[in-house]
Parts: sequence; structure tokens; C-alpha cells
Amino acid sequence: MIPTERNWSRGLLLSFVTAALWGGMPLVLKGLVDYLDPLTATSYRYFLCLLGNVAYVLILRNSSWKHLRNRRVLALVAICIAGMLINNILFLYGLRLTGPGASQVISQLGPVMLLLGSVLIFREAFSSRQWLGAALVVTGLVLFFHNRLTALHDLDGYGTGMLILMIAPVFWAAYGLAQKKMTGLLGPQQVLVMIYGAGTLLLLPIASLPAIAAMNINGHLFALGGMVVTVVSYGTFNGALAQWEASRVSAILTLTPLFTLLITRVAAFARPDLFVYEHNDALSWLGAGVVVLGSLCVAVPRYRRR
Repeated sequence: MIPTERNWSRGLLLSFVTAALWGGMPLVLKGLVDYLDPLTATSYRYFLCLLGNVAYVLILRNSSWKHLRNRRVLALVAICIAGMLINNILFLYGLRLTGPGASQVISQLGPVMLLLGSVLIFREAFSSRQWLGAALVVTGLVLFFHNRLTALHDLDGYGTGMLILMIAPVFWAAYGLAQKKMTGLLGPQQVLVMIYGAGTLLLLPIASLPAIAAMNINGHLFALGGMVVTVVSYGTFNGALAQWEASRVSAILTLTPLFTLLITRVAAFARPDLFVYEHNDALSWLGAGVVVLGSLCVAVPRYRRR
């Protein structure tokens, strides 16, 4: 239940924490795929996230599952499972070939695709400013990757990673649209429990359990870190929405790519043996800023004067 009086300062703080956590997620996952192939890494992470989210739902004790008897809801849950699972696997493959900063910048296509899908499916209004924002996101991506665009011709390396990362948001948008359709029926945390449970079962037969067992302590810490970041970030995200308007939360979350770039730089300086800093020139940083600005224009609706 959303309180009638919202604490904007707490909402602001929780939004920044969420953006920072999501900004650091690619570094954690990059560390994990250095030890495991993407399918095994996803399987291991899903198992840990399942445990974390089940504990989270049990602690809250405010979830109802009765709507799962509805076939339409079950179909939407299946779309959520497939969309998130495919997105996560493709993201790891792309991340393995590129880097945390690049992957997070391209991931900003996800919210844009989600809003475009909402326009087509739910007939939501899409203002001229939001169209401008979508154009800015594309322009910013070109600027950010200006010195890597020739890599698109290299289908064995960085270019392949970029293409994979551009496809992955399509499936995330499908998950988001299905989740949106279930608003008021199943909460995001409940859906995540089913996603991680189904994903674990589907990937377990093809996961390399010996590879997981052979990992050193750093590998297991990356996996555990992925679980903690996932569970805590969704908790702070839902908390921010309870304290602040969704449009303002979305505005802060557009800063996620900048957090990724900054965290990557700090991590590479502190532990060069574990993290590699992606060199970005001034034009690339400008492109990242344009992506953030475009995402901001898309995410925040225009308020009409009353």
C-alpha cells in the first residue's frame, strides 16, 4: 500500500542507491563470466537469486498467488520468464565480448523499447518530446561507440557483442510489457521468484556443475554479489516507488550508465587484476551523456498545468 504522504528525500536516496546498484551489476556479471560460460553463469546466479527472492517474499508476507489460477495470467508469466531469461543470457554473451560500460549504455534501449511497445499495445500517448528523447538515445549510442562502429564488421569479437546487446533489450521489453499487463495481479517480486525458479530448472541440465565447483573464492563471491545486488536493488526500487513519483524515480535511474562507467574506472584502479577499464574519449563520454538525456526525456512524462 502506497502511503498518502511521501517522503521525497527518502525516495531520492533509494533511487540513487538503485541506480548505483544497477550501475555496478555489469561489473559483477563480467567477473562471473570470466569463470563460467554465460549459460552456466545464468543458471548459478538464478539459483542464488531464487533463494534470495523467496526469503524476501516470505519476510514481506503480503503476497497473494490466487491469480495464478487464471490461464491468461499464466501466459503472461510465461512471457516474463522467456523474456527475462533470454535477455539475461544474451546480455552475458554481449558483456563477455564488450565490457560493463558498453553493455549498460546499450541497455538504455530497453526502456525506450518498453515505452514504444506501450504505445503500440496499450495505446499510451507518446509526446513529441519523448520521440526526441528516443532519437537522442540513438544519437548518443552512435557517439559513444563512434570509434568502435567499424567493429560491427567484425563478427568474431566486439561487433558481435554490440549486436547481441542491441537484441537483448527486445526481450527485456517483452518482459516489461507482460509485467505491466499483470499490474494489480502479481507483484514484481513474485514474478521474479517464478522467473528464477523456472530459469534454474531449465538451465540446470545444460549447466556445467563441475565448472561451478572448480571456481575459486573470487568466482563464488561474484555470483553471491550478483544475487545480493539483484535482491537489494529491486527492494530499493520498490521502496523508491512507494516514497516518490514513478516519473522522478525513472529520471534518477537514467543515470545508471554513468554510474557503470564511474564504478568501472574506480574498480579497475583499485583491482586491475580483476577489472579492466574501458578507455572512453571525450566524444564517448558526451555520447553517454546524450543517452542519459534522451532516456530522461523518454522516461519523464510532461505534466499538464491544472
